[in-house]
Amino acid sequence: MRWRSWIAWDIVATLIFVVIGRHAHGHSEQLIGVWRTWWPFLVGTLVGFLLVRRRTGQVWPGGIVVWASTVTLGMVLRLLSHQGVVWLFVAVAGSFLGLFLVGPRLAWALWRRIQPRQLHTAR
Repeated sequence: MRWRSWIAWDIVATLIFVVIGRHAHGHSEQLIGVWRTWWPFLVGTLVGFLLVRRRTGQVWPGGIVVWASTVTLGMVLRLLSHQGVVWLFVAVAGSFLGLFLVGPRLAWALWRRIQPRQLHTAR
């Protein structure tokens, strides 16, 4: 996959995380509320991409750095913007975003590693 595809995937994954979380806590899905919750994680994701540049599709450093940046900066920016941060939220965010930001890269890396072997043995 191209790096632009990973950016799009990660942005959508963080948005899904926010929408699910807001729904689970009984918050409305109004655009302004979603934006207020989402922007810290979006900034964290984009900073992560700037740090790894075009190696975003790799599990390391790409996926791990984007994940760590998304969670860490997301929480710091939530604190600075007077949004709540509790340890359970950090754990849930870290787990969900780890699964959806690093997991697909791991699956992609494994698939690419297996693919040439399957083509070679099929002949």
